[in-house]
Amino acid sequence: MTACSRLARAAALCAVLLAACTGSDSREPPPPSDPSLEGEWRLARYALQEGQTRQAVVLYERVLARAYARDDAGAIGDVGYESALALLRDGESRQAAERARQIRLELERRGADVFAELFLVEAVARYEAGEAEPARVAAEAAIARARPDDLATRARANFILGLLAADAGDADGAARALRDMGEPGQDPLRADAQELRGRWLMLQGRAEAARPAFVEAARIRRELRDYVGMATAMAAGAAAAEATGDGAGAADLYYRAGRSAAARDDDAKARTWLSRALDLAVENDLATIEADCRDQLRALDG
Repeated sequence: MTACSRLARAAALCAVLLAACTGSDSREPPPPSDPSLEGEWRLARYALQEGQTRQAVVLYERVLARAYARDDAGAIGDVGYESALALLRDGESRQAAERARQIRLELERRGADVFAELFLVEAVARYEAGEAEPARVAAEAAIARARPDDLATRARANFILGLLAADAGDADGAARALRDMGEPGQDPLRADAQELRGRWLMLQGRAEAARPAFVEAARIRRELRDYVGMATAMAAGAAAAEATGDGAGAADLYYRAGRSAAARDDDAKARTWLSRALDLAVENDLATIEADCRDQLRALDG
């Protein structure tokens, strides 16, 4: 999987983990409440939930500094975790991984429990940064630390393990991770399962069956307003369509994925997908898609 594809993980991760934030189990009694910290924390969380990622990153930095000033282990763990999510959502995968690592070490040093979600956000950040082995270690730690009833964290960690297996061409590993995900009930996890199923089917040479899995993943991510993940799933569906010889269908999906990326100012992915759509449109005499691709690419260059 390319670095561009890996970036799709961040938005869905926030949808699952921000809602599931459990915080650390500090052995120290909690300090008295701090209205200033709590107020800014609410603003930071709202900005993250609303997709205002850059603002969320800035706000979380201030809240985390306040938590350190208070020497509040519980707040350091919770705010640090959400700060890593914000960095991840903002495309700063290496910074997100480092933030998660720093918070984990802080909690370990204080004798506090390191909650599973903190390992998980580090696993996703490491994966996005292309650090396969650290991502695997963190994902396995997340599974080991997750509460028995925390199916979402287990499913998400297995999704990362499945992506790592698929990247390595390990169809058996991808199948095992897909099985261990179970039957996710939450929409972000259902999208993950469909995407991983598509990856597994592609490894088996079953592109015809993989295509609807990617299309369904894109549909779910669209409903979740995860447009990064939606476009990535569309592009994966385009690759599956291309593998079956459906050049017209592939051109359409690549074009739609590229147009979405262009609308979000993600120029690198937009150029990649629109250029492939243009080539396929020319090969298959798709005049409308060809013209639209040329217009979109000119706009990117202008």
